[in-house]
Amino acid sequence: MSINLSPKDLSTVAIYSVLFFMIMLAVGWLGVIPIFIPLLAVLAPLLGGLPFMIFLTRVDKFGMVSLMGFVNGLLMLVTGMGLWVVLTGIIFGVLADLMLKRVNYQNLKKSAMAYSVFSVWVIGNFLPFYLSRESYFATLAEGNGKEYAESLSLLLPYWLLPILVVSAMLSGFIGASIGSRLLNKQLSRAGVV
Repeated sequence: MSINLSPKDLSTVAIYSVLFFMIMLAVGWLGVIPIFIPLLAVLAPLLGGLPFMIFLTRVDKFGMVSLMGFVNGLLMLVTGMGLWVVLTGIIFGVLADLMLKRVNYQNLKKSAMAYSVFSVWVIGNFLPFYLSRESYFATLAEGNGKEYAESLSLLLPYWLLPILVVSAMLSGFIGASIGSRLLNKQLSRAGVV
């Protein structure tokens, strides 16, 4: 399977990746309050549904969604979210792209399901809390204070990770469904039915 993206395709990916990232960045600011950190797995996919569905009105080639996942992961890395989010951006971007390719990027229900899968990229932001817990919270305490780190540690027990994954998927599906309702006319014009 070759990826043959034109300069126009690449600029579309760049524009929508930045738009998507700006929404994620705005949502991420809520993280200054520890209670909002676990809610980011819900809020980011929910609010990202509309720009993602707008993006799909311009997607017709394999690789565009994958590239958006990669770019989003890189942008998150640059803002200090770590390497895991690049990996999850690539993995869930490719999975969503494969789902969309199967329906030739023209099935509204499958598009919502693909965004649901794409939304799991957000879990890359949480993996440091679980995979290198001790050192991560020690570093967090140095930068944000011990009270913040302890609060976050209590809010993110190990058993919460699978719930965050499911929450991201459900919120992604809801966000895409809301986005597709708001964009019904544009999606129909683009052939996504």
